[in-house]
Amino acid sequence: MPSRVELESFGLEPHEIAAVQASFLAVARMPEVQIASNISELEKLISAYDCSGVEVGLIRFLAESRPHSHGVQVAYCEADSIVVEATGEVAMYDHADGRRSLSCAQESMRFLDALRVFVEMRNNKPKWNGRAEEAANLCAEMAGGGAICVVLQVAVRPLLIFHVNLSY
Repeated sequence: MPSRVELESFGLEPHEIAAVQASFLAVARMPEVQIASNISELEKLISAYDCSGVEVGLIRFLAESRPHSHGVQVAYCEADSIVVEATGEVAMYDHADGRRSLSCAQESMRFLDALRVFVEMRNNKPKWNGRAEEAANLCAEMAGGGAICVVLQVAVRPLLIFHVNLSY
């Protein structure tokens, strides 16, 4: 998480600094909730922690998972729903027409693994500068293949979305 001093150096106001820092925090729910064992790891995460302030790239987690016509919604990628399907696969559904637009990961843990790799890349931007395709492929590999939406901001490049097609 960027320090207050670092964020102040960008000219941010105190309320803006608080908002940026809050996007790095998942707060444990009190009292601890009883979590069903038959739900996905993403659902367990959202049940145990308030992740509504957490953003990873363009992925913004919900405060609570909610029913979706194709499974359980756990997050948004911009306006599109990130859904854990009954099969366990994580997919993105278009906000406009409700159709499945991408397969994000084979299952919840692999989705979280891909996000972890993405965060590690963001924390080491100089190493990944000019290697966007390789970075997207690594995230896709961590997700278990398929077509994964990987949002990367490498060095000074603008936000890019890569769709990488790999077979399972």
